[in-house]
Amino acid sequence: MAKAIKPDQVPAGAFGGKTAPDAHDELERLIENLHRRQVFRTLNVFLEALPETSRLFAEELDSDTGVRGGANLYLLLRLLGRVPPEELQRWIDAAARGVSAASREEASEAYPPPGVLGVKDLLHDEALWRSLGPLLEGLKAFSGGLQESGTVSTGSRPGPETGADVPPARAGSGRDPLEDSSG
Repeated sequence: MAKAIKPDQVPAGAFGGKTAPDAHDELERLIENLHRRQVFRTLNVFLEALPETSRLFAEELDSDTGVRGGANLYLLLRLLGRVPPEELQRWIDAAARGVSAASREEASEAYPPPGVLGVKDLLHDEALWRSLGPLLEGLKAFSGGLQESGTVSTGSRPGPETGADVPPARAGSGRDPLEDSSG
């Protein structure tokens, strides 16, 4: 690791006879470094494009999609604000491990199609149900939350007056309790 240069170690005459750099020397050095690394050029290009960029940005924010996007972003930030960072990190790590495990070739080879007896064994696999339990509970809570908010239909199908195509009913299909099952 590099050691800091102390003022008494600066060679004589390095700063025009001074033993330590003053503010003007540091400013000159800063300007030279910013120029060498193209920072000034980048800032100039950005500032020249700023009026057009800000106009486009303002137009997009003023559109319906911009307003909805802003509202959605606000809702996400509110939701994330309620989640403790440790819990979110735990979920992100678990999701990353899951994606990694699912993308490995061994994952597809480890579970061949089960067949009839294999399905029976899967239904009695306690470790599988213990690992699926939280997922199923989460799906139940998600579905319940959607039903409470009224965003999930109650199972009734839209009729032709709402524009949905309804397939023709067959006798005994169970779609209409009043349909004649004798004919």
